[in-house]
Amino acid sequence: MTSSASSPEEAQAKAPKAPKAPNTPNTPQAPYQAVLGQKNITSRPLEYYQPIYQGLQPAAISERTGLEFDTAAAAFVFTLAGLDYQATWPNFTMASRGKHPDGSDYERILMLRYLCEGQLAPATGKELHYRDMQMANFYEQNFNGRVIRRLVGSFAQDLDGLSAVLDGNAGFKAQPLPAAEAKCDLAYRLEVLDGLPVSLRLWRADEEFAAAAQLLFDESLRLAFSAEDLSVVGGILVDHLLYLRRLAQAE
Repeated sequence: MTSSASSPEEAQAKAPKAPKAPNTPNTPQAPYQAVLGQKNITSRPLEYYQPIYQGLQPAAISERTGLEFDTAAAAFVFTLAGLDYQATWPNFTMASRGKHPDGSDYERILMLRYLCEGQLAPATGKELHYRDMQMANFYEQNFNGRVIRRLVGSFAQDLDGLSAVLDGNAGFKAQPLPAAEAKCDLAYRLEVLDGLPVSLRLWRADEEFAAAAQLLFDESLRLAFSAEDLSVVGGILVDHLLYLRRLAQAE
């Protein structure tokens, strides 16, 4: 099998050094934990943002984020990493709009923060590595562990399974990219949240290179999420891809 990398720089990007395991003394703590502490990782963000959220008007939130507000349900409706949810206002709750679970604590915190602070901007088509985001150096090892290593371990040898999940779930709005153009074995552009695109690239292992993965962000996501939140976004994407693959395999 021939390598798809065409330069030393691409080869280096394709097979980065394995990050250290999360939560060792030499790595940053998990997102939200560094500031809040383990015991408050769920309750404190929700308590902090709830009154801020209650003080905002749905029309203003919709204008800023592009998310639809269903007046009959008194809730914002959205698709997060391929799965449909609603978030009530003024008292924030997050519930499934399908048969899937209502959402993890990380998903609830992420969406409440986005509704309070996030901003949708037109996609530019310019893609950034996670390390290009402001303050990403504090969370890069966490991102590599929660996102990149899990993508490689779960999907680098099951590209057909990943394609089936992305092609079979309209919520991703996934579009395959020419693998030859992307210089990888599989590439998709998809939305992690309404109007917020990312690109997913994977390489199989071959005689010269280890399996590898990339998750690239449209630069418009800088206005939507902090580097800390983008690490969470990537982790949620992997969680949902694995969940949907399990469902497909069970059918």
